[in-house]
Amino acid sequence: MSTTLPALIPKTLDFPARSEFLVVTGICDMSESAEINQNERAQKPNGADKWNATILTITMIAVVWYAYEAHKQSALIANNVAQEVMINRAVVIPNGVEWVNRKGRIPIEVHVKARNFGRSMALSVTMAGEIALRTPNEPPPFDPRCGEDKDAPTDLESTPLAAIQGSDTKDSEPNWFPAAGENVDEAETGKLLYAVGCVWYRGLDRQKYFTDICTYWVPDRPQDFRSCPQADRNQVH
Repeated sequence: MSTTLPALIPKTLDFPARSEFLVVTGICDMSESAEINQNERAQKPNGADKWNATILTITMIAVVWYAYEAHKQSALIANNVAQEVMINRAVVIPNGVEWVNRKGRIPIEVHVKARNFGRSMALSVTMAGEIALRTPNEPPPFDPRCGEDKDAPTDLESTPLAAIQGSDTKDSEPNWFPAAGENVDEAETGKLLYAVGCVWYRGLDRQKYFTDICTYWVPDRPQDFRSCPQADRNQVH
């Protein structure tokens, strides 16, 4: 029995060494787990990060909403101003055509007056016109210088015209004469004699405005010029 005891001792001494190995191994495993947990924690947003993200989102929404409301208000203001300008704009229209000289009883020179029946000053008021003849089956003529998309001739007088209940007038300068090639004697043989032209002017809003002028002479009432009945004539633009 004395021979077996020493043989058992080394086996008994193996246990502490193995136990230490297990303990050390366990400590290493716990350290690695801690590092993994820290990495996962770093990758996940904490409560403060979530709150900051929420505040940022709310701020962005507020900024977008404010910009939209500001744009909408600006559009409404611009529309109201435009409507107010149109309501209070200058409106220059003809207010009388009378002959100055005649050939027999046929007018060969006419004087035209225009008035501002609007609610504000008309600027740079310019009138142009002429006498022309057409058969009753033809539409009334136009002065070729006139047109909403054309500029007023620079060789004609241009003056402002106040809006004082339509009492201030703009006189045609110069007066209107027969256009080149027109024979006023044809008014005695069935043709209609017209005094046609236009007015260009600007409003206080600096916008360009335009009025068509179309009148015709009534032979049985030699002093009378009447407005053309066509719906597309004598329009204010």
